[in-house]
Amino acid sequence: MTRLPAETQNSLINKVVNFLNRNGYFVWRQENYGRFDAEDALERLIKIVKALRNNPHISDEQMEAAVKAALAKSWRKVPDNLKGVSDVIGWNLATGQWVAVEVKIGSDQIRPEQDQFMRTLKKSGGEVFLVRQFDSFSEGFWRRKNQTHTNL
Repeated sequence: MTRLPAETQNSLINKVVNFLNRNGYFVWRQENYGRFDAEDALERLIKIVKALRNNPHISDEQMEAAVKAALAKSWRKVPDNLKGVSDVIGWNLATGQWVAVEVKIGSDQIRPEQDQFMRTLKKSGGEVFLVRQFDSFSEGFWRRKNQTHTNL
């Protein structure tokens, strides 16, 4: 029996964004964790290699530590980011109502600041979704939409 590869957070987020954008929303992925600066990392690694390549006294562990430190310094934080913003945010094109979707894979849990963001949005009239599997999300989405239409 062939097993399908496990869903990744990125692939699930992409499915959610595409689904909502096809169904009356304008949403995007809201990245909050920063970006890797590959050019900066390359410059740092070249400097390390040039400095250490002819030094026989550098151990593999020291080289590994230097590379890890260089790569860690190549991450750029999102300026003025708001902790807890959901993975996907946007609004309903028909109503203007904001929507937030938090995507969790496996045993990943909602952090307190994520919970607070979603509670605040819901309290102000926005829609919030917690998504662990795409099929469950889409079924719940249509069920919620059908209930809304039958309650009018």
